Amino acid sequence: MSTPTLYKGYKSKLASREVARLRMVLATWEIDEVAQYEAFLISIYGENERRFKMAEGELQGFRKIFSQRGQAELEDDKRYLQAVYKDECEILHVSSAQTDQIAKLLNSRVKRAFLKPAAAFPLHPSSGLPCISTREPSDSDPDSSDESYPDKLPEDSDHSSEDSCEGAGSEKSAG
Repeated sequence: MSTPTLYKGYKSKLASREVARLRMVLATWEIDEVAQYEAFLISIYGENERRFKMAEGELQGFRKIFSQRGQAELEDDKRYLQAVYKDECEILHVSSAQTDQIAKLLNSRVKRAFLKPAAAFPLHPSSGLPCISTREPSDSDPDSSDESYPDKLPEDSDHSSEDSCEGAGSEKSAG
């Protein structure tokens, strides 16, 4: 063989040797990668095991809490809460009905007050509307009953007695 051919063979062997060396380096890095990934998985497993033990402890605590209360106690609690709910609903209905009644009463009084002739409304602000009293009723005040009002309609009013302040408590359908 000639020297140039022999030299080319030598370079070929050097390249083969470099490929083998790089394959060995690559295999070493792959082994290191697997070792690092294994360490990562072991760490995750340890954390999950600690979390599982904590969750197991919490689960045991919940079991202890719930096992102390029987099914009968839970049913009693349920019935009690349903009864409380029903009572609260009744209170709400009664309060709503009372509010509606007061609103109707105030509406009829204000309506009647605005329907009065202009002479019944003095311009002085302290006099107010005759059917709407500005004073607070007291327990000792004999005039504080529902049927008596301190302010009366003027005698020359052309409203019937049904439209007077005394009849404001009675329900009259507005048409």
